[in-house]
Amino acid sequence: MGDLSAADGGRDSPVFSCGGMGDEEAIQRTADEAAESKWSAVSKGYYNDAYIMQMCRHWAHRQPVINRGYFARVQAMRNAILDFISDVKTEGKDAIQIVSLGAGIDTTYWWLSDQEEIRGIKLRYLELDMPEVVDRKTSMILRREALWSRLGKSKDDLVIKDGCGARCIRADTYRSACCDLRAVETVSGALGEIGFASTGVPTLFIAECVLV
Repeated sequence: MGDLSAADGGRDSPVFSCGGMGDEEAIQRTADEAAESKWSAVSKGYYNDAYIMQMCRHWAHRQPVINRGYFARVQAMRNAILDFISDVKTEGKDAIQIVSLGAGIDTTYWWLSDQEEIRGIKLRYLELDMPEVVDRKTSMILRREALWSRLGKSKDDLVIKDGCGARCIRADTYRSACCDLRAVETVSGALGEIGFASTGVPTLFIAECVLV
């Protein structure tokens, strides 16, 4: 079994350059748009997510077809995660890591931490996104005790600045880092920085409507 206490890597030194590649603002806006759409679906009772109400900066009401689409999108991701955990348990293993590519303002970590299926499993949940998105999400987490108190550390011990200057979370079970998914070297650098175990640990990569 891989060691999930792997070193954080060079947390005080840059691991990549955040040079502009165009379209960054439009890409970043998709994080807010998705969060607002999820808030809309939850507010209308399509599914439950107490944490999106804590995370979302702006309220929005979408058309029913959008609400249904986000219900299907979230349910598919949740089912995939729970199926993965079930398979890991069937194999007799007790540790997993989940890597969320382009995580945005997603609340899956908090939802998962409430699930009975995760009991007895050592979890490391890793999120990657653009610097501005990671930094804003960190701010949202720190403003809400319902979010940061679930991470097992005091607020002062949760946050570091990574190589791009973004504030990132460094808890035992939840970590974030910035990268540009269009530049592979920044992805590998960010994974190394947050203690990604490259061998020995069952790993699920999720990319919720990102690589399209």
